[in-house]
Parts: sequence; structure tokens; C-alpha cells
Amino acid sequence: MRQNKANPLVRDRVNTMNNMLKSVSGSRNILIHPKCKELIQDLRQVRWRRDAAGNPTSELDKSDPQRTHVSDALSYLVAQEWGLRPQAVAGPGILQ
Repeated sequence: MRQNKANPLVRDRVNTMNNMLKSVSGSRNILIHPKCKELIQDLRQVRWRRDAAGNPTSELDKSDPQRTHVSDALSYLVAQEWGLRPQAVAGPGILQ
């Protein structure tokens, strides 16, 4: 069993998931089976929560109790397996 010491930041997790679905270069690194209807609906409908002025916040909109659970679960797996890795900081005795 592997586990992180802390959960990844929501924005990092979402960006990693989006990149796996379709990267900037256009490659697709994860495929969703058409039978995964709830997951597909989550991926299509989950959005960033908006503030009073209509600007997106750094939190997912969880106002629909049917949404976010399945896509959250997949995004934690994706973040664990393919997410951001800590970068070595350049300094004395440290090679990059």
C-alpha cells in the first residue's frame, strides 16, 4: 500500500487529470470506458466554484451532491501515479 504524506493541492490534482485526458501537445494518456457514465458526467460537469463577482475560485463546485465523488477518486489515483514530483532545488552539492 502506498500513500502520500499529504493530499495534493486541488489545482495540481485537477491540472494533472486534465493533462492526462488531453495534454497541451494533444496526446491522450488516459481513456475512459464508455460504460463509466457517472465518471464521464462528472468530468463534463464539475467546475470551479465562483465567487460573488463570478470569478472562479480555487475550490471545486460541490453544490450538486451527485458530482465530484467519482472524478475526485480518479484524480487522486492519477495524481499519485503521474502527478507533480518535487523538484530538486539548486544549491551547493545538489545537481539538477
